[in-house]
Amino acid sequence: MSLELKAYANCDDVHLVWRCPRVDGCRGFALRRRRGGGEPVLLDNRVGFAADNPQEGDHRPSTQWPFQRYNWTDHGASSGDRLEYQVQVISRQGDALVEGEASDWTPVVEVGPEAGDGLSAYFNRGFVISQFVSRILAREHLSLEAFKTRVGQFEGEIRTFLTGELGKRLFALLDEVQSDPGLELAAALYELADTELIDKLKALGSRAHVVLANGSVKPDDPDGDENQGARQALKTAGVEVHDRMVSPSALGHNKFLVVGRPSGADFNPLKAWTGSTNWTKTGLCTQVNNGILAESPEVAAVYYRQWGLLRDAGSGFPTWLRKANSTPTLDLPVGASKLDIWFTRTSAKKDLDHLKELVAGARQGILFTLFKSGEEPLASILARRDELYVRGVVNTFPRGVNESVQLIKQGDPQHFFLKAIEPEGVATPFGSWAAEVTHRQFEANIGFAITHSKVMVIDPFGENPVVVTGSHNFSSSASDQNDDNLFIVKGNRRLAEAYAVACISTYNHYRFRAYLQECKAKGMPPFEKLADDDRWQRRAETPDGARELEFWVG
Repeated sequence: MSLELKAYANCDDVHLVWRCPRVDGCRGFALRRRRGGGEPVLLDNRVGFAADNPQEGDHRPSTQWPFQRYNWTDHGASSGDRLEYQVQVISRQGDALVEGEASDWTPVVEVGPEAGDGLSAYFNRGFVISQFVSRILAREHLSLEAFKTRVGQFEGEIRTFLTGELGKRLFALLDEVQSDPGLELAAALYELADTELIDKLKALGSRAHVVLANGSVKPDDPDGDENQGARQALKTAGVEVHDRMVSPSALGHNKFLVVGRPSGADFNPLKAWTGSTNWTKTGLCTQVNNGILAESPEVAAVYYRQWGLLRDAGSGFPTWLRKANSTPTLDLPVGASKLDIWFTRTSAKKDLDHLKELVAGARQGILFTLFKSGEEPLASILARRDELYVRGVVNTFPRGVNESVQLIKQGDPQHFFLKAIEPEGVATPFGSWAAEVTHRQFEANIGFAITHSKVMVIDPFGENPVVVTGSHNFSSSASDQNDDNLFIVKGNRRLAEAYAVACISTYNHYRFRAYLQECKAKGMPPFEKLADDDRWQRRAETPDGARELEFWVG
């Protein structure tokens, strides 16, 4: 018998996947972590055997409550950690659980944002629909309205946790500009409502140059401005603000930032930040979001050039802007990586065609986390679900794709839930699970975005890994109505690994909740205790289980 274990990391999590032939009497696996070459630590499982009568919040070492699965995400990892892992078979002999064969320790896994070539990826922990948040609400007797207020409080424990490495790096980036009088920034922002971010921009005064849209306003309020308070505060503080009032007919949907040094009348761009994160407390804390930093003058120059075009366009979409956007930057060399950078509006949906070509080129698998995707490229991704490893979460399926999804569910519900899911919470408590905020409660009290990232990862462990991110929602409106950007990185395996971990962590978080929905619909009792036999191993022997192990372990 041979145990194979692989470990993959981003700035906040380590995803473990292992493969093991069937073992008679196996009750699962124990996991151990070794931090910085220190002593091994046995990791706990929160799912127990029925005979132990587990209660809400209980956990035991995985030699006592083994993991009956072949993958697990270590959320106890922290940026800067150097970690090794080991997995071990746990079997029952008579009344006792015994430790069996153990894998080799993995090579050292470095937890952090750096991906090489000057690229770094950052993620928040915006899982309001979670056991963590449900227990905070209960412990502190918080309503959702009070919780939403709490996440706006500077240095508050809840805010610090939820913003994670993403918030920490974005705040630090602005602090870097503040601490060096020779630096300035240029930003193009859709929404600006987080007090801490506003204060950091105000502190820069005339060294901050912001193209600020008017957010999303209703058609019956054509002069509306979601950013009115922030706009006035920045102008009063001496920030150079350029109004881009394009809503309600369109959205000035970018969220990018360029840092550089002025030299006479010129500006020398040094680094650029983009991603899905709106500059609001909800963007930072209550939605699943990402940010990517390119410490590359070449990339920064591309974004600064676009900033200038948006500044000059005012509150319109002149023909010359669409023409410029329809000529993307392709195969820009940044170290060993190559970048494609698109801005919108474009002509004839050229950007979406580009995404469909990337999907068509996939050879192993596609992972994604999306907000309000359009029909393409999502339909093309799901069309490959039977030949590739496909996993993803979509905040809300578009109508056409949703109709196809319903057909899949009618024919084989588990087939659908193993591929792509919409986020939902645990409506009622059961076993050791507390009731959570539901999708409907979230929308009524927090906002419409649960998963707000716009991420697609193609063949992360193949010869040609691809990461797609930015502000673009993979939709027709993003392509031909809004200001948006697509940031596509090819050939950077470390970056693809980081985004793959983020996608699978989000998927696994909501997959179990989707499973609970299906159990409820069918009147079936859900899984909540460990099986005290070895039949659970059959899940690795299904075609889909085998494909998953092949994708992650090789």
